[in-house]
This record gives sequence, structure tokens and C-alpha cells, in this order.
Amino acid sequence: MNSFSAHTDKIHLHQSIQFNPKQSTMKCTALIVALFCFFQLSHAQKIQEISLINETISLADRKFYIDSVIDNRVDKSNIGTISNGLLGPKCSMQLKGGFTNSLKAFFDNSLPQEKDQIPIIVKINKLEISELKRATEEYGFADIAVEYYHGNDLLFSNKQHIQVSNIEVNRLHEENIREAFRKSLLEFNQSKWLSKVDGNGAEVKTQEPIALAANATSPLYSTPTLGQENSLETVKRNTFTLGYQIGGYSMIGFDYEIRMLDYVGVHFGAGYAGYTYGLMFHTSPARNSPFFNVSFKDCGFGLLNAAGIEYGGKWVFNKQTGFGLLFQFGIVKILKIDSDYANALFQGKETPQFMTSMGIGLSW
Repeated sequence: MNSFSAHTDKIHLHQSIQFNPKQSTMKCTALIVALFCFFQLSHAQKIQEISLINETISLADRKFYIDSVIDNRVDKSNIGTISNGLLGPKCSMQLKGGFTNSLKAFFDNSLPQEKDQIPIIVKINKLEISELKRATEEYGFADIAVEYYHGNDLLFSNKQHIQVSNIEVNRLHEENIREAFRKSLLEFNQSKWLSKVDGNGAEVKTQEPIALAANATSPLYSTPTLGQENSLETVKRNTFTLGYQIGGYSMIGFDYEIRMLDYVGVHFGAGYAGYTYGLMFHTSPARNSPFFNVSFKDCGFGLLNAAGIEYGGKWVFNKQTGFGLLFQFGIVKILKIDSDYANALFQGKETPQFMTSMGIGLSW
């Protein structure tokens, strides 16, 4: 039996004895304001712009130039969301000067048009930067999906994934984007795209299969080794939860988890009236994976202290944002309890050493 769920009315009764009503109202109001401010600060996003550096991309026997750029992304609002520092504010990233204008200027400078070259249309289906922050190292990612057209004829398509690691990767996102396009253009140039067009740009009916070039390697850029962890599901893994018996034994409270490692997160929270802190051990690197919560919990800011372990999971409503219903249940050992509070909670019976524990709330 969950003591706190079954005896909510007794908790209210005992708290009314222990606390002055006016003081309780003021504390509750202050807590709600604090939670609102915390939420706003945690989730307000600033906009930052990336300026692509002009560089010359050397392609052997290049017979094309980029005539135009088409933005075919599903979400055109940004090219990714990153954080400034471990607990810094989130920033929505965009290309300076506009998406298509910025890329067209980059291609014009990187691959200037020369005589008798064939105009190519580049359709961008995906351009996303992301990052994964750990305790001692950060990973930066860039992912693109590109199609190359001549008129209405699709000549070639490819995807690129760039991964770098550093103590601070924010400054490397621009380089990652350029490297992704450099690799994409290299593969296009080395494919048999030219066999698909004749002198008038008409599609050739008989074609050989396109041979993809091997990815060029360099010390800075490496192939994926983290199982494509740059997806939204696993990179943006810090979690905020608001609910009942969340943030300690609270009627309403919040809990914030900082995912320090693939399988381990540190969390802390508070509410009306209690607090908690501890470690979460996840069953997989995914953000919404099931977990074991080893934590210290307080009720009434000193009325009850307990420590224990809970098993939890999440019913995800929206995979893109991670929004869902979080639940957890387990067993805790009572470390300290106020005598009057124990009498009210356990109806005058002997206080047990262990009791069940649970929590439920909305998480994102």
C-alpha cells in the first residue's frame, strides 16, 4: 500500500496543524512563481545565426556548378537547437541571411561557375546540427540529405553524417556543416551523374548504376561511432517533470534530470512540500528509456526523510519533443519521521521501517 497516496487527507490535516495557513499560502504562491520562472528560464530559446565561411572546394575535373538551392525540409524553422554550456540556455540555430541565400552564396564561392559547366539544382531535404554533452566531453553532429537535379531529372542523392568531439563543440558546428557538404559534393562529382544527361540535358535511358565514392577521411572528422546518437531522441536528453509526488513527497512539484552519461543521470527537485535528489540509472542511452531511481526524499521539509529505489518509465505522446506521462514506483526506507506526523500518517500504529513509494507527472 502506498502510504502517501492512501492517506492524503491525513497529510493535509497534519500539515494544517504544523503550519500557519497564511504562511502556507505565501509559501505555495512563492513556489508556484519559482516553478514558473524555472520553466521559462529552462525552455526559453534564443536565436543564434551561423555564417558559413567561404572556402574553395577542390573537385577533380568538375563539370558542374550549383545553379540554385531548394529548401525541401519538413521543418524550416531552424537547423537545430543547442545549449550554451552544460546548464546554459537553449538556442535555436539558423543560417545567417536565410537558408537558401546562405547556401547559394556558399556554393557560389566554393564552386565558382566556369565555362561549359552544367547547371545543377540542389534540393536540401535535411540539414540539422545537434550535440551530445557528457561530463568530460561533448559531441557535435551535422546531418544532411541532398538531391542533385538537372532540370527535372534526379541525377544523384546522398546523406552525410559528421561527428566531432571536443571539450566545447559549439564553435565546430559551422565546420561540420561545411564538411558535410564537401563530402556530399565529392560523392556527386565522383558518381556517374554525367552519363544521365546528354548535350541538351535530356535524360539518357540506358544508365549504369551509380557508384558511391568512399568517404574521405581526415583527423578532424570521423565516421559515427555512437550509434547515430545525434537524433533528437538521444541528444536532447535532459528531462523536466512536473507532477504529484514528484520532487520529493510533494502534492505538486518538479524534478530536473541532467543526463551526465549514456546510462546515468543526476536529478534534483522540490515542491509543496518537500524535496529530492539522487541518481537515475537508465536501461539504454535513449532519452525516454526506463530507469531505476536511487534517491533521497523529504516530506514537509523535515517531517519525513526516506531513501530508496524506484522503477520508472514514460508513456511518450510526442516522440519529437519527448513529451509524455512519467510514472515511478518502488520501496523506501524511513530514515527519520516526526512523531506527530507518524501518528497521523499510520493511524497510531507502529511506524514501519519500509514503505512503498510512487510518483506520476508530465515530462518533457
